[in-house]
Amino acid sequence: MLDNIETSLTLDYRAWTWGLDRLALDGISNHLPKDSKGKNAVVLSKKGGRESLFDFNRPERGLEEVIFADDGPGYDYRLLSVLFSTKSKSDGSVGQWGEGLKLVAATALRNGVQLKYMSRDWIATPYRKKIQIDGVDMERLCFEIESGEKIKGSRTLIYSPGEQLTEHIASIGTKVLFFNRGYQSHFSLALPDQEYTSQIITLAPTPHVKKQALFVKNVFIEEISSLFSYDSGSERISPDRQFSDHTALLQEIGALLSKCNEKKVCKEILKAAESNKNPFLEFEALNDLSFSFENHASWEESFYDLYGKLSVLASDDSMINSEAELLGYRTIRLTPYVKRFMMYNTGIKSADNIVQSDNTEYIWVSSGALDNKEREMLRWLKELGKDVGVTKPYDIRVFDHAILKETGMPLQSNSAVYVPPNAAANGSGKNIIGIQRDYLKDKIALADRYIHEAGHMETSAEDNTREHMLFVTHAFGVIAARQ
Repeated sequence: MLDNIETSLTLDYRAWTWGLDRLALDGISNHLPKDSKGKNAVVLSKKGGRESLFDFNRPERGLEEVIFADDGPGYDYRLLSVLFSTKSKSDGSVGQWGEGLKLVAATALRNGVQLKYMSRDWIATPYRKKIQIDGVDMERLCFEIESGEKIKGSRTLIYSPGEQLTEHIASIGTKVLFFNRGYQSHFSLALPDQEYTSQIITLAPTPHVKKQALFVKNVFIEEISSLFSYDSGSERISPDRQFSDHTALLQEIGALLSKCNEKKVCKEILKAAESNKNPFLEFEALNDLSFSFENHASWEESFYDLYGKLSVLASDDSMINSEAELLGYRTIRLTPYVKRFMMYNTGIKSADNIVQSDNTEYIWVSSGALDNKEREMLRWLKELGKDVGVTKPYDIRVFDHAILKETGMPLQSNSAVYVPPNAAANGSGKNIIGIQRDYLKDKIALADRYIHEAGHMETSAEDNTREHMLFVTHAFGVIAARQ
């Protein structure tokens, strides 16, 4: 015997998350080129004394051995004794905790799997040592180190793997992209502060991964609710590689989508946003990009490719959509997250832009033409504004109706409007909140429209934004509290 190593790990360490599936995936990940510093990795099977490439699609039963191998420089057996990773500074490698080899060995011992490690000129065989500390029985992970013939690279030998473990090893053909020949990469990008190139991918259907999935540096982490699968370079995953940090994942997906010039990806997301209310991760990621105010040409081109040049984003107001359609536009209703992204990051207009734009002319009613009840309602609105926190100076004006300048067509949808000082429809140089005259007959409807437009004035924010919604919610809360 060359040496004997007693680690600080006990066999129950992370036992609840490390089963035969992790034995297979983490066992092979140690041999991937970025981790082994080699050029290649293979999975071999041995039966009847004959070695051959492991068949991921039709794995043989009754195997004598499965061998994970690489052609790297190998590693010192003393690394088995410490929780230290030589790979933690290399963003391209899967390992970063220094636990992988130990946990694979501990999992093998717990499940009755005979396993050995080989590298350079040594062979390590894991075994358990019973110990007692403060009256508590436990089993320590240990390794017996023997001299072996000199080899290139390193090997993990799994003896008589059994049917269940063999099936998990077969899943490597899907769950480790290095071995997966059936996936398609749509777009790849080396993100800032990452050496690893992240990818948007599509997986071929297999029994081992039934949904879209997240991979981190080539290796499967979890199934995700998304339209595409992703291979991430993120370091922000749990040590047992069971799940990723959700916020970090959204940021990475958003970064990929923001730079994506593959229109197939853009179109798939737009089509899903039109017809599907599922909270796909892509929708959330795009929502987080809403106010980046970048011009994403591929998204704009994809929208027009799908729906035509006279297409606009649908309004939340069905009357506005009807009026836009009368003008010859096709209104496209998208889930709010994607709609918001498209509004702020492309040149695509919304139905609101078309109908409630500088093309709109308001037929104002002079103050002298208002009756006493109408003037009283306007005074009440001013007091309401003070109560709910309106601070900017403004005038309230009343309009009879609105028309499209180009055609003179009356617009039935315009019930109220905020006209900023620099708008062409203003002319006074002041903030104006315009109210359609019929609304002066109904306090509840009047308050609703006034607060909505006052929110635009106070926050300078559009519909469906957090700032605008917070103002409106606060205002109605104040009103409710004073009833």
